[in-house]
Amino acid sequence: MNFLTKGILTGAILMAPTVLVHNQLVYANSQSVIAEHQTKQTSSDLDISQGWTNIDYESDIQPDVSKVFLQGQDILGNQKGVLVQAANLGDSNFKAQKVIPMKKGHKYDLDFIYGQHYNGQGEGFIDFNGNKKIATNDSKDQHYKETVTPSKDMNYVITASFTTVYPGNAYFKVAYDKSTGGIVDTPTILEAPIITSAPEAGTTKVSGTAYKGNTVEVSDDKGKIGSATVSEDGSFQVTTNRALKYKETLKVVQKNGNATSPNTTVEVVDTKDPESPVLNKITDEDKVVSGTTEPYAAVDVTFEDSELPAPQTYSGTADGNGKFTIPLEHTYLGKTKVIAKAIDEAGHGSSETSDEVEFAKKLGLTLNHHISSADTIISGKTTRPNCELEVHFGSRLYTGNSDDKGNFKIIIDKHTPATTYFVKAVDSREPENPATAADIVLPRIPNFTSVKSGMKTLEGIVDPKGEVTLTLTRGKEHFDFKTTADDQGKFAISLKDNEGKDLPLKVGDQLTFQSKLVVDGKDLLSEKGTSTIYTF
Repeated sequence: MNFLTKGILTGAILMAPTVLVHNQLVYANSQSVIAEHQTKQTSSDLDISQGWTNIDYESDIQPDVSKVFLQGQDILGNQKGVLVQAANLGDSNFKAQKVIPMKKGHKYDLDFIYGQHYNGQGEGFIDFNGNKKIATNDSKDQHYKETVTPSKDMNYVITASFTTVYPGNAYFKVAYDKSTGGIVDTPTILEAPIITSAPEAGTTKVSGTAYKGNTVEVSDDKGKIGSATVSEDGSFQVTTNRALKYKETLKVVQKNGNATSPNTTVEVVDTKDPESPVLNKITDEDKVVSGTTEPYAAVDVTFEDSELPAPQTYSGTADGNGKFTIPLEHTYLGKTKVIAKAIDEAGHGSSETSDEVEFAKKLGLTLNHHISSADTIISGKTTRPNCELEVHFGSRLYTGNSDDKGNFKIIIDKHTPATTYFVKAVDSREPENPATAADIVLPRIPNFTSVKSGMKTLEGIVDPKGEVTLTLTRGKEHFDFKTTADDQGKFAISLKDNEGKDLPLKVGDQLTFQSKLVVDGKDLLSEKGTSTIYTF
C-alpha cells in the first residue's frame, strides 16, 4: 500500500509535492529554472564540474542515478558545476566523490560555490577534504575558499552525500564561478620541462610539457635558439631559429617571472631518411650545381652521358638551411643526365633525384651577310656550338658544321640573282628543334678593276645588264652617276661635273656604289659598296 501511494505521488499530478530551490517554488517534473544544458566534458583534473564518481545510490522511486546527479551543468549563466535537483526520490541515499590530484611544489587556491536543501527528515553534507559542511536547509549560495600547499603529492577529495525520506525532495550543488575557474594552480617550485619525444635532426621543432602560461626556452651551446608559451593543456612546441643538428645537446627550461627551472637536456636524433635533394636549374653554360636538401646532409651529384668516358661525381655538404652549391670542373652538354642523392649525418640515404642539363640558349642562327651572285661562301653563327648545317638552293644541298664557338663557313657554287635558299642548323642533342634562316641571292656589288686618284673613268663588272649607280662625295659636294652594264656585265663611268668638265678622283674622295636588276618586273638591289681614295 505504501509503495502504491509513492508511485502515485511521482506521477506529476495536481497533488505533486514541492521543494524550495534558490527561493523559487518548483513543482516536481516541471521545467527547472536552472539550465540543464549538458556541456562537453573536459579531461582536466582541476575541473570540479566533471569527473565525479558515484559511490552509493539507492532510490525506491528513481533508480537511474544519471537522471538525478547531473555533471557539467551551466547554472544560472555564470556558474558551472554538478547538481542534484529532484522531487519524489522517495526513500533514498546518495554519495559521490571528486578526486583532485595535487602536486608538491604547487599552491592551489580554491574558490567554490555550494548549496544544500533537503525536506522533512532528509539530511546531507558536502565534505571538502575533511572540512564537512552539514546541510542547514538554507538554499542560498555558500562560498568555500581554501588554499592548499601540499608537502607531497596528494589527492584532495570532495564528498557529497545525502539521504531522503519520502517524499524525498533533494537539492545540492558544487560549482564555481566561470570567471575564476574554481581552482587556481600556481607552481611554487618550477620543475624541469618534460620532452615528450627527442627532437629530429633537420627540423626546427622541440615539443614537450610544462606548466601552462610559463615560457619555455631552448638553448644550444651558444645560447637561446627559440622560445614559446606553454598552452592551457600544458603542452608546448618551440620553433628554433635554425635547423637542429644530429647529436647536438639542447637545454630546455621553463620560466615564470624571475624563477627558472632546472635544465632538461636532450640529444637531437635522426631516425628518418632525408628527402630527395631538389636541384636548381643547371644549363650547358653553368660550372656549379646547386639545390636544397636536409640541413648538414652530404650530397653526391653525378653526371652521366654517352659522350663522357665515365660517370663523373661531385660531392658537397648542405648548410644549416639545407642549401648546397657544388663547383664543377667544366660545363656539360645539354641533356646530360644529372643524378643527386643526399646522405644525412646519421648515415641515412635519400632516394635519388634525376634531372638533366638544360640548354642555356634556344638554338638559332644568323648569316653574316646576304649572298650575292658572286659569292662562293656562306658564313654565319649558331647560338650553340658544334651544330650541323644544311644550305638548300632548290635541290642543291651543301653541308657543314659550326665550331665550338658557333661560327661556320660553307663553300657553295655561284647562283643567279633572285634564287631562293635557306639554311638549317641542327643540334644533334636536340634534333627535333632545328633553327632556320631563309633569303634570296642578290645582285653582285659593282667591282671596280682599279680606283685611285687622278682617274677620270672607272671601269668594272656586275651582273649582265645590271644598272650601276655611283655617288662621289668630296667634302660637302655630291656627284651622282649612273650607267648600265653590257651583256658580259662590263661597265664604265666617266667622271664629269654638272658642267661636263672632267672630275678626276682626289685623295679623300668617298665612293658609294650599288647595282640593280629587274627580275620578274621587280627591282632587286645589291648591297651597297664603299671606297675611299687613299693613293695618288
